[in-house]
This record gives sequence, C-alpha cells and structure tokens, in this order.
Amino acid sequence: VAIRTQGCKLNQADSDTLARRFIAAGYRLVQSPAKADVFVLNSCTVTATADSKARQALRAASRANPDALIVATGCYAERSKYELAQVAGVSLVMGNTEKDELPSMVTSLLKQKGNRPDDLLPILDHSTQLEGVGTTRLATDIRRNRAMVKIQEGCDQVCAYC
Repeated sequence: VAIRTQGCKLNQADSDTLARRFIAAGYRLVQSPAKADVFVLNSCTVTATADSKARQALRAASRANPDALIVATGCYAERSKYELAQVAGVSLVMGNTEKDELPSMVTSLLKQKGNRPDDLLPILDHSTQLEGVGTTRLATDIRRNRAMVKIQEGCDQVCAYC
C-alpha cells in the first residue's frame, strides 16, 4: 500500500492512522505507487488547485501501475464523491466518515478483483458518522517525534492539550 497525503495536519494524522490500520490488516507500506497493489490518496479540497492536484495524483498513480487499486479518500472525496469517481483509474471513493472501513473494503475488493465489472465503482455514502470515528488513539509516525492531536474532531477531555 502506498499512501499519499495532501493538505493539513489533520490529513497527515488520518493518513498515519490509515497506515497503522493497513499494517494491522497484514499489508506492507511502500513508497512508490508503481510498486503498490493499492494506492490511497488522502485528498484536500480547500482550493480548486488542491482539487486539480488530487485528480493529477490519482491519474499519475493509475498510469504508474494500471493494475493497482486506486483509492480516493479525504476532504475532496467527502465533498465530491461522484466527481472523483469519474477520474480515470479510480477504483474506490470513500469520504472522511468511511476511513475506518478502508482496509476491510480494500481487502474485499482485492479478493474480488478480476471478477468485478469495470463499470462498478463502489462509492460509500453514509449520512451519519460511523462508530469509532474520532476515537482513535493519538496517531504517531516513526518519522516524527511528536504525536498529532486531532482537536478538529472534538474533545473527550482526557488529555492535557488545552
């Protein structure tokens, strides 16, 4: 699995959490999209330029490895699922509220790969927040010395941040 992150610190923390979940599910992380069976873009949508860069990154990953499962998630995927579904090569679009399901959904799709009609693109659309979203332990990364605190998602009043 190759994971790319665009945007804010919250996206970085979410990508770190996704990486740990993929590892826990038995996947191995790789740096190059060309070597990945799965490419995940955690997208930003704060500007039209960010949207454009997300679409470019998805198309580039698809060109680098046409056999890979290309996944769009993040804020752009939350805002415009059907728009991202139209990007060539995209296999799965999941918004922010579905991120917890991403490793299991990817596993299911990889098991079905080859038996799936090309025109079937899973787009998850939940109207309510999923159980467990926002309750993940602090995201840490071996490349950083400090954990990320995701204050944007609310407070459970058990830390000394404030």
